Amino acid sequence: MDSEHTSFDVHGNRISGPTQFAGTQNNYYSASPASTPPPNTWTTVERADPLAFGVHRPRWQEGQQFLHPYVTRDVDARVRPLIARLRRTGGFLVLTGDSTAGKSRCAFEAMRAKLVGCQVWAPPRTADLRPLASMDLPSVEGWALWLDDVEDYVRDDGLEPALLSGLVNQGVVILATLRDEQADRFQRRNSSRGSQEARTPP
Repeated sequence: MDSEHTSFDVHGNRISGPTQFAGTQNNYYSASPASTPPPNTWTTVERADPLAFGVHRPRWQEGQQFLHPYVTRDVDARVRPLIARLRRTGGFLVLTGDSTAGKSRCAFEAMRAKLVGCQVWAPPRTADLRPLASMDLPSVEGWALWLDDVEDYVRDDGLEPALLSGLVNQGVVILATLRDEQADRFQRRNSSRGSQEARTPP
């Protein structure tokens, strides 16, 4: 089920702004320096390698050097229009599901279908994302940031509220995945925080 939120809380950090959550019916890139490369070195969506972006092979494909053709899923009809809309406006899309649901493949194929011509970067989990805030993004077909297991990126030198807002304002599409148990934990934390705020006397 997909829904729209005005804030997203991870590890006690609240990220405000329009956030799309889309449930789906897995995760990691090749090693690279923990720094932010210049935008002109980011790969194009067409040249992005799904295995390098964290798409897992099914168990019956282990050991193979390629992925079998993507099988269309019902959720694609919800996810792909959302990504197409975010291409025009910028925004943050989080796909949720269990650890073997195929979130990464679903998001990757939607990106490849709807963000043709865009430049994309999949940072390693140790990357310092702060330089993105001051980067001048040249006018191209579009920009995308790929964050598999987004909870690992929410920290002081990662995806924090000011950076997220700045990227969205520049029209960047941020695609993220989140396991169901993590999403449930964040939602419980938000509910608990809301209850505490409601009980706070004026």
